Amino acid sequence: MLLSELLWGTLLEEFRWPRRAVERVAYIDGIQAGETHIATTLTLPNAEMYPGHFTVSGNAMSEAGKHFRAFQIQRLAQVHTHPGRDVRHSPFDDDNAYSQMDDALSIVIPQHARTRPELTECGVHIRDANGWRRLGTKEITNRIVMIPGCLDFRRYG
Repeated sequence: MLLSELLWGTLLEEFRWPRRAVERVAYIDGIQAGETHIATTLTLPNAEMYPGHFTVSGNAMSEAGKHFRAFQIQRLAQVHTHPGRDVRHSPFDDDNAYSQMDDALSIVIPQHARTRPELTECGVHIRDANGWRRLGTKEITNRIVMIPGCLDFRRYG
């Protein structure tokens, strides 16, 4: 997946609110061009947020996917926060992820994203035939490529 640094930064900024110590959730949506997935859109569902988990109702999930047909995009990943440094998938995370299809991605951000972590500081999990599996650092950088959101070549003075 190609993921813009601007989209990642926007996600981290959105997760700063509300200030309550609750898990937050968002989805990264985008287009598939052959084998390449290109992240284009951050979707923030109307979720119920609690200190140890979040839930997204069927109606809220439907609402958060209404734009798929109009823009010919699809869900590429789920992202949610955990309160501490532990970025493993909990059994609740395993059972309640946005998808149980092979190759689904789920990213867990530590400390409710307050430290604005790099992607490699997060838990990136992939769904396969054996269930959810956490990727190692090398696997993360191979699967998700951060691309610049802005290149500024102006010279001042």
